[in-house]
Amino acid sequence: MPHIADDAVFISGFTSIPSCVVQMWSNMSSGTCADFAAGENSDAGIQIGNRAARDVNFNIMLQAMAIVVGNEDKAAWILMNNATKAGNPHYDEVGITPL
Repeated sequence: MPHIADDAVFISGFTSIPSCVVQMWSNMSSGTCADFAAGENSDAGIQIGNRAARDVNFNIMLQAMAIVVGNEDKAAWILMNNATKAGNPHYDEVGITPL
């Protein structure tokens, strides 16, 4: 077994938000859709989550993506929702419907 330092830091998940999300928000529909799916190696417990919305031309646009080590649980959804709000402050406003 490799030796792991006592002060080692482990990453349990990360998120990515496209830089154009805020600029495109006024051209997006009022509904978003999100889901997590297990990664190819289910032994590692990797979940890949995406949140998407449609623009006025009905094209699907990525709003947020999360890669999480662990299960699709409340903590994974909190990570996804916080990332979406950080990348797009208009996401959780009146009139927006997560589908």
